[in-house]
Amino acid sequence: MDRPRESEVGRTLGDHLDSAMGPVRSLRPVAGGGAQGADVWHAVLASGEQVAVKRHRHDGAGEIEFGILQMLHRLGAPIARPLQWDPQQRLVVTEWLGSLTLADAMHGAGRCHAEQPHNYSGLAQSLLRGCDALETAFRGLAARLPLSGTGEQTRRHEAMRERCDRAPETFARLAAYCKHSPPQGWESTLREAWSAVADAICSGRLTFGGRDCTPRNVLTDGCAVWFIDFAVIGLDWPEARLAQYAAAVGAREPSAPLQSLLTHGEERWYVESGCIESAQLDMHHVVLWSEVVRLLLNGEQGRPGSKDELLRRKLQQALQLALFPLASQSPAESVRRLIATVFAQGLRQDCF
Repeated sequence: MDRPRESEVGRTLGDHLDSAMGPVRSLRPVAGGGAQGADVWHAVLASGEQVAVKRHRHDGAGEIEFGILQMLHRLGAPIARPLQWDPQQRLVVTEWLGSLTLADAMHGAGRCHAEQPHNYSGLAQSLLRGCDALETAFRGLAARLPLSGTGEQTRRHEAMRERCDRAPETFARLAAYCKHSPPQGWESTLREAWSAVADAICSGRLTFGGRDCTPRNVLTDGCAVWFIDFAVIGLDWPEARLAQYAAAVGAREPSAPLQSLLTHGEERWYVESGCIESAQLDMHHVVLWSEVVRLLLNGEQGRPGSKDELLRRKLQQALQLALFPLASQSPAESVRRLIATVFAQGLRQDCF
């Protein structure tokens, strides 16, 4: 059997699969697979069946995730079919759907959307339809569970207001980094605009669903998409989930471009379908990319390899995405106008 024998975890997983599912032909860890509290392995059984094995490092999370996966699968969600849960080893076994993530597909093209519109357009349509199906399944799941979301709703609102409250400071730091001199009173005006965004977002509808919504948790064959990793679930805005699922920020690959599938016209189809609110999506898009700017300035992502060149390029990409208007007028327009006033020259002349 092709198994990493130097790994104690690999031996344990192989022995478990041998006894539970039949002889194992090969077993390999998935690079970058799993969340912070789990490892993911790809196994090929002697029968030829391929499975994904997720080993949780902490008690409780795996059992909850497997139960959620079972219910979502019955409700028709586009997820990997759950096969087995082993409480002793904390293993969740599902069908294998490949290892190409949506983030890989977006970064693998290595170009902006305009240069490969058909490729990105197809991925965008698949993601939008997948999000619609997933939201529908989670609504059915929420109806079956004894949920009490008042406290969590308050926490989500507080977290969003905190994000919006710190955004003006982020853009003031960016102006200083770029050696720009903002107009007098610019920061206080921006703070008022972000406060309006926070009020509008918190008036939106929170729904039950996954909380780790990144394109690394979406698998694709280049056409269809499947969602993975439901160890953490709770209330969030459906527009926030979509914005996060569609945004590739290149955390594992510092040189990968920042990009979002929401810069395509297909998002209008999703809005017009009634699944989400256009103004809400627009605001969540701006909030997401302001957070990317903050993380870049904090050095948590995109740490430059030589001087500031990579960081400068990523800050410029993040600004361009934050300034991209979506389908409707919203309080985000005031934020965009103010940001564009200060940073338009840098965006035009590449003088970060």
